[in-house]
Amino acid sequence: MSGTGKPTDADYVRDHDRQLRRAALASTVGTTIEWYDFLLYGQVAALVFANLYFPKENQLVGTLAAFATFAVGFIARPIGAAIFGHYGARIGPRRRSSPPCSSAVWPPSPLAWSRLTRASASGVVCS
Repeated sequence: MSGTGKPTDADYVRDHDRQLRRAALASTVGTTIEWYDFLLYGQVAALVFANLYFPKENQLVGTLAAFATFAVGFIARPIGAAIFGHYGARIGPRRRSSPPCSSAVWPPSPLAWSRLTRASASGVVCS
């Protein structure tokens, strides 16, 4: 800051550079976590999911079905990001109810799905 107490152009540039570094670091961390998630899911889909979720199928068919779920998730993420990004930008951050809604709806969904698939795989009839 200059001696008058008002910010100078150098202060704006320094603040802008700091914000750019923070944004770059945050996006790098987020991308790393997302790709690590895909790496782990790919490994587990190849090694475990065929026997766990498709035990009555042929080994090849079970592995292909596990990789098909992997492909659906890989394709659905950018589509969901485009849809929710559009509405998030349109509605704005103040009126958005995405975080409470997603934290209330998202965790039970995969849990219910895994329970249903495990129950059907063990011979329990799900109706």
